[in-house]
Amino acid sequence: MQQAPSIDPPFDEITDKKVRRRVYLKHMRRMYRREAKEERVYLLNKIHELEHRLEPLQDRFRLPWRDVAIALGEARHVASTNCSKLLTRVKEMDLVVWEMQRWVAAQVSLQGGLGSHVPTWREWSLLANPQSRHLGKAWIMQHMFHNTDRVFLEHGFPPREIDFHHFDITMAPPDEGGARMTMGLQLDAHRSNDSGIPLTSYCQHMCLVLRTNFHMPVPPHTVAEVENGTWLHRMPTANGECVNLLTARFDHLQGMVVVAQEIIDDESLSMGDDDAAPMKMRGRSFWAEEWVMPDGVRRHRSILILSQRVDRWKQTSLPVPLEEEGPIWGCDLTRVRPEMRDVRFRDDVRRIWLGLGPSPTDMPTNEPIVKVATTPPSSERVHESNR
Repeated sequence: MQQAPSIDPPFDEITDKKVRRRVYLKHMRRMYRREAKEERVYLLNKIHELEHRLEPLQDRFRLPWRDVAIALGEARHVASTNCSKLLTRVKEMDLVVWEMQRWVAAQVSLQGGLGSHVPTWREWSLLANPQSRHLGKAWIMQHMFHNTDRVFLEHGFPPREIDFHHFDITMAPPDEGGARMTMGLQLDAHRSNDSGIPLTSYCQHMCLVLRTNFHMPVPPHTVAEVENGTWLHRMPTANGECVNLLTARFDHLQGMVVVAQEIIDDESLSMGDDDAAPMKMRGRSFWAEEWVMPDGVRRHRSILILSQRVDRWKQTSLPVPLEEEGPIWGCDLTRVRPEMRDVRFRDDVRRIWLGLGPSPTDMPTNEPIVKVATTPPSSERVHESNR
């Protein structure tokens, strides 16, 4: 009987297939290992490249601790210096506030009745501290400027289109200021300026405008301080007085206003040891205004208020006696009875003032109008001397 042929694959074929598979796997593993090595080499090279690029950056921006410490020390020194400057500034401001509070308290007086005007702008003082002095000057001048209309109204000035001349001597007891002289006028501007000094130049020549030296010449240079629109004039007079006059100019839409105030209590005035130094001062307040009327005419009005002299080194504000004030005006009261001294004094003052000649505050001598009050002045009284 014949044997049937086998259907199983030949052994050689199976063996060959296994061999090929083994070779394939070996080849793939070799390829994977090669790729892994190449990737590792690539990454190592990339690391070296990045480190090489980072190295100069680190050397450029990284500071040693010593340099960092020096920089922090310098910053600390700057901060400490600024702190010291700010503390010094705070102390200076505290001093200014304290001085200004004391200065304002010295100017304000309590009033006995309601509605009375507080005359805080009539008697002035200035401190020596530069900042307090600057604030004081500005406050004095601004306060006078804002009281301009009230002052002219208080002294009986009519509407601005009406000409007006005013000369008033008020005699009061020494404890209420003593004698006070008021001179004012209102007229066309071209008729008021016989001195040749325009209102725009009043501040630079205020001593000449107000004839602080009477008939005697005024020194050519009287301006002692110029600061932010204010001028402080200082000069001795032939009568032994010390002039310490603060002035300023204010412009407005219709014209301008010039104000001036005698500074009697001035810390910057050194007492010194010179016996010949002027010891007396005189209260002096001045307002002048020019404006343009609707018809184009320029009008002028001004008022000057003078008081008796006071001794600037004494602790009292009482004026000097009339017997001492009289010789300044050519009036000898030593042989005049006490009850007649007021009359004699005001007559001589009127005669002397009207004989000084034309000035922005003089009234024409051919139409003198004088009003004399023998009772203490009231802050509410209005002088109507043009009736």
